[in-house]
Amino acid sequence: MKTSDILLLIMVAAIWGANFTVIRLGLDVTPPILLTAMRFIITAFPAVFFLPRPTVGWKMIVAIGLTLGLLMSLSQFAGIYLGAAPGISSVALQMQVVFTAIFAHIFLKERLGWRDLLAIALGVVGMLFIGWDALGKGSLVGLGLMIFAAMWWGAGNILVSRAQTNNVVALMAWMSLVPIIPLFALSVWIEGPMTRTLFALIHPKAVMAALSLGLGVMIIGYGIWGHMLQKYDTGKVAPFSLLVPAFGLFFAHLILGEKISQTQIIGVVFIVGALLTRALPSEFGKVVS
Repeated sequence: MKTSDILLLIMVAAIWGANFTVIRLGLDVTPPILLTAMRFIITAFPAVFFLPRPTVGWKMIVAIGLTLGLLMSLSQFAGIYLGAAPGISSVALQMQVVFTAIFAHIFLKERLGWRDLLAIALGVVGMLFIGWDALGKGSLVGLGLMIFAAMWWGAGNILVSRAQTNNVVALMAWMSLVPIIPLFALSVWIEGPMTRTLFALIHPKAVMAALSLGLGVMIIGYGIWGHMLQKYDTGKVAPFSLLVPAFGLFFAHLILGEKISQTQIIGVVFIVGALLTRALPSEFGKVVS
């Protein structure tokens, strides 16, 4: 793998890791449903005017938009809004690896090997430690929503796999059209009248957060990641996802001053172990052979 490509993948991990701190900063001035809607507006426009619609049916685009867009992102934003710490959230959301393995077994009939079962066990134990800590701090609801988000991310991964498109950026842009209207309707209904919604929409801090989430995370991040998956074997690219929770914890500590308890550290170790078990099976096999 070229040094430049390694640096690009590290940059993507940093962008995705910083995403959780950016969400927290955006939520300081904007309610979660509205901020989620703003994210997808920026992801979709003007990209859909320049990127051709992916060669998948509208039903698939809508399904991906509902899972990765509406349900996953809304749960993630609401979870942080309701008390889930951004750094720990970056770790908890990586439970999507476990959910992806489970859903692949159920819907794609993929066999669960010993690495999959070990990853599931490690992930569950890790979340029990983090959940116990969250219970003591009164942020269990937020953490529960983060796990809910991870579940929908896993479901979205299965749908993207079934879509079999090579243009991941176009798929992200077009699927982002799906949640916009439902999210705005929910925002007006739950978060207040349209006047308050529009005032929050133009807050500079909210706009900067939405730009970072929409362009940085969705377009740039997924664009580079998809390109690397086409260029290299999955076994060479996937391990870089291990850096996402590391960057998530780093930025949350640096910018927000978030501290990690000993119980959380134990949970993080177990979840990273689950990620490592899932991300490095082929490479591990090459080393030991």
